[in-house]
Parts: sequence; C-alpha cells; structure tokens
Amino acid sequence: MFHTSTQRKHWIFKNQEEVQKLRENVNSAYKSRHSEAYPDKKNVKYLTVEEEKKLVEYYELVIVEVSAKFQPPVPRSVTATAITYLKRFYVKTSVMDHPPKEMFLVCLFMACKVEEYNISVENFVQILPRDRREKVMDFILAHELLLMERLDFHLTIHHPFRPMEGFLIDIKMYLSEGKVNPESWRIKAEEFLLRAMRTDVAFHFSPSQIALAALSVGSTGGELQKYVNEKFGVTDKGTALMDTINSIVNMVTSHIVTVTKDQVKALESKLKTCRNPENNPDSKMFKRRTSGNDENQVEQMEIESP
Repeated sequence: MFHTSTQRKHWIFKNQEEVQKLRENVNSAYKSRHSEAYPDKKNVKYLTVEEEKKLVEYYELVIVEVSAKFQPPVPRSVTATAITYLKRFYVKTSVMDHPPKEMFLVCLFMACKVEEYNISVENFVQILPRDRREKVMDFILAHELLLMERLDFHLTIHHPFRPMEGFLIDIKMYLSEGKVNPESWRIKAEEFLLRAMRTDVAFHFSPSQIALAALSVGSTGGELQKYVNEKFGVTDKGTALMDTINSIVNMVTSHIVTVTKDQVKALESKLKTCRNPENNPDSKMFKRRTSGNDENQVEQMEIESP
C-alpha cells in the first residue's frame, strides 16, 4: 500500500525547491571533495546542476529505448521502476561521481529483479554489442550494492498504472447512465503517464493522483470533473483534488526535455575532465584499486584456508 510505503515516507517532497536543493547540495559536495582530493588540478570546469540534470534526463529516455530492445520488451513497470531508481540515485549522487551512462543499465537490471521480470545478467547483456557484454556485466554486478545503498534499500516502487485501471472500472460504474466510454481515454492517458515518468512529478504526488491526472487528459467534456463530483460531491475535498490534478497536468505538460545528442556529447566530453577517477573503470587509479582489492581477497582466502 502506498500510504504505508517507504515511497510516501521518504521520497515525497513538499515542493520542487526541496528537490532542487538536494541536487544543488550533491553538486556542491562533490566539487568540494574533488578539489580537496586533487589540489593540483586547477581551473576544473565542473558540471552545473542543470547540466547534471540534462544528462540524467537523457538516460531516462535511453532506458525507455533499451527496454524496447528486449524480446519480448520488458513490462512498462520495469521501465518505470528503472527510471525511478535513476532519478532517486541522482538526488543522492553526483553525475560526476557515477555517470548515468554507466549506471542506467544497473538501474534497469535491478528493476528487472524487483519487478520479477526473470532474466539472468548473462541474458540481460545480450542486447549489447558482443565486445561490450563482459565488461558491462562485471560493472552491473559490481555496482548493484552501491545502487541499493543510495536508494536506502527502498526498492519497491508504486506506479500510477495500477490505480488507473481501478479508476477506469470505478468511472464506468459512476457514469454508467451517460454515454461515457472511459476506455476511449486510455491511449492519451497512457501517453501522459509515459511523459510523467520523465518528470519529477512522482517526487510530489501519489500514484493515484497521477493516475487521475492522466485520465483527465484522456477524457473530454469534463467527464472526470463529473466523476469527482459524483464521488465526493461539490465539496472542499473534491475541489482540492481537482486542484491537485490540474497541478500535475501543468507540471507534466510544461516539462520539455530539450537535451539533444550533440549536447549530450558535449556534456560527456566535459564530464571526462571532472569525473571522479576512482570510479572510472578506464582509469589507472580505478584499476589499481580494484586489482588491489582482488589481491587482498586472495590473501584473505589463503589465511582463512585450513
């Protein structure tokens, strides 16, 4: 149940300013740590908060595209959960620390597990070019725990898809005397939910509220207003609900993702100059650190062997 969930308790914020502040704090903290750790690096051009957000938004779209490559395509709940994981991860983590180009597949694979889309990591990487599979597989397995830690192990995600189905059934009953066919709202409503996934709306509203907003977009002639009036009467509660629905619609429809592939290419080029080398699989520092860990593990096994 959403009302007793970790999502409601820990991942619903009062306003967009609160979410923005978290992103600003993460960005600022990374720059401070990086400058202290590498004092010899002068005039480093760090990514701004907005540039970090653009990269995350781009890889949200990539998750949607990659999800469609599986045969059969992964369920929409898997895609939505993966996008939510990515969003939450980068409220707690700087893009410069762990780039989304590397983390988005970790999010997608974890979402497959949580949403019970049974696929092994070996089969999961089959969608990739053959020469990338082993490296990506190793990266996913090495970073699953990091992802779970940054999510505070809050892995169950409540989406608006299920409550929307419930509302469609309920609306048919309440508006049965009219010539209303709520099923005709479905296409536009589902398109709205796909757009909503790529905004911060889930950081502020419940899945049922988002579902109602989707149905309000799908409906015509004020049918949803009629449903709310039938359900609650012309009351303050009904008025407040319609205000919330309108706020969600405005938040989603006004959100325009403007980042292009050329912009992403430029941002990732900039990212190379300011990312954390300790977390860069291609850096000498990373390879020394991980090889050192392997050697320590071997030594520990030898010590513990009878």
